[in-house]
Amino acid sequence: MKLSDLKKGDKATILRIRDGEMTKQLMTLGLDFSAPVEMKYKAPFGGPVCIKNNKKFIVIRAREADEIAIATL
Repeated sequence: MKLSDLKKGDKATILRIRDGEMTKQLMTLGLDFSAPVEMKYKAPFGGPVCIKNNKKFIVIRAREADEIAIATL
């Protein structure tokens, strides 16, 4: 399952990210891979998604969310 498949309010844990450079960027934004993520908002028409992770809100592109493998909680 991909991060972009989550619906608003769903929670999941991140299993892996396909691109190593994107992993570095997400870590710079403050994403904690050991903590669960919650889908807060999905913009229409393939726009960005907003996730909550450890009291932080992180917005990423929809195509980047497609490259993040997750396991739902």
